[in-house]
Amino acid sequence: MRELQPKAFWLLAIAVVLWAAGPAAGLEPVGRLVGGYTRDVEVRDGYAYVADWNGFLIFDVSDPTCPRLVASDLTVKPNALELRGRYAFLAPLKIFDIDDPSNPVLVGGAGRWGLGNSISVQGDYAYIAGSLRVADISDVTNPYELGWINLPEYSHGVDAEGSYAFVASYTAGLRVVDIADPAVPVEVGYLDTPGASWDVEVVGDLAYLSDGPLGLSVLDISDPTSPIQIGYEVPRGWTVGIHVSGNRAYMGDAVGGGVIMDISDPTNPCELGYFKTHAGAYKVFGLGDYAYVAESYAGLRIYDISDPAAAFEVGSYDGPGFAQAVDAEGRYAYVVEDDYDLGLSVIYVEDAEHPRTVGELATDGRASTVDYSHGFAYVVDDRDGLVIIDVSDPYAPQEAASIFGNEPSTSHWVRDVFVRDDLAYVTAGADSSLRIVDVQRPALPVEIGRLHLDVSPRAVFVDGDYAYIACGDSGLVIADVSDPWEPV
Repeated sequence: MRELQPKAFWLLAIAVVLWAAGPAAGLEPVGRLVGGYTRDVEVRDGYAYVADWNGFLIFDVSDPTCPRLVASDLTVKPNALELRGRYAFLAPLKIFDIDDPSNPVLVGGAGRWGLGNSISVQGDYAYIAGSLRVADISDVTNPYELGWINLPEYSHGVDAEGSYAFVASYTAGLRVVDIADPAVPVEVGYLDTPGASWDVEVVGDLAYLSDGPLGLSVLDISDPTSPIQIGYEVPRGWTVGIHVSGNRAYMGDAVGGGVIMDISDPTNPCELGYFKTHAGAYKVFGLGDYAYVAESYAGLRIYDISDPAAAFEVGSYDGPGFAQAVDAEGRYAYVVEDDYDLGLSVIYVEDAEHPRTVGELATDGRASTVDYSHGFAYVVDDRDGLVIIDVSDPYAPQEAASIFGNEPSTSHWVRDVFVRDDLAYVTAGADSSLRIVDVQRPALPVEIGRLHLDVSPRAVFVDGDYAYIACGDSGLVIADVSDPWEPV
């Protein structure tokens, strides 16, 4: 377990006190930036409904260039969703009344049997992929499991149409299940496709299957017991979620992109456009001139696709992936996210009820902690060691310099940084040392002192002439840093 930095310890202590005080103290959070791992999105009547592992999120996207979060429920961690009438059905099974999008109300849900990767709703029943489970939702406040069937592979996608449920079962291809009696689902047909079937959408007698590395397969399902492939196209990437609208199919690329396909001739689908995304795209929901993309760690992103061959981003809403550490000064908070390709986020917090990300800079590795001082954010990164980022323009953070990244054994073991005046105090686990760096000129950091310890250091805090170093099970070490060139 990573030891708490002293400043993080006090933040945690304050949080515990506030929690213990409870409502009687009149203390409650006034704002939270949400977003973690965005998996699914559906757009209706000017609102985008998002399934994110941090919660169920609703955005006003009447202006696609400026999506605005209007509601969230952070008690759920959905993989997928489907809208039906006034309800949003989430997988794992939770049912929200969204008659007022600004005030969604959780009305019903299921226990562990409701776990799943995808959901399709038809009439009084919800079909949940994982194996395939059928829920009776005739009373949305009290859904219950009615039937289930175990399929050959763990299923990722499902679409129920008429008397059949069509299930994307990864390496087991497309499975067709007779649901005429929802209590007793029976597999009646299949097509073992050569790819990795991830998602499926049915339109009439055709099933559009996202088949992983082999792209789009179009299947004739006029005889559900014997589906036949009639067309296919292999675009770039590894296709996952699929959305069909009119003569177009929109697919997410888990590697990091969006695919737009022309399906006007189902026997000969062809790629109209491919656009790069910031992270793996699990769902691309095309509507008019815009594509609303669930981009895993990069949140909700909106692209102008009026020219499919030249799509470009016009709006976004992204919260932290896995927020690892934070420092704040004035109107901004500086958050590092513990995942590759994320790094530092600058968040505008002057309006505490509506925090928003205004600037981002990815570091090469996994960022673990940050300290802010005089227009610069000092970030510990497991590849580049100590990365110094100029945040004088919060909207355009720029890397100024890095140090210790050229020491492979050290870069992966730089653990903490504390900046005071013109000095950065850095703990390095590789050689069990406290390093003191002159950052008077942040673009040219210079190590001026080093103290070798008998134990492995983790967090560091400096007050006056002393550095207080947390060393895990070995306790606390206090170093005299009155002479930074010769710490003892």
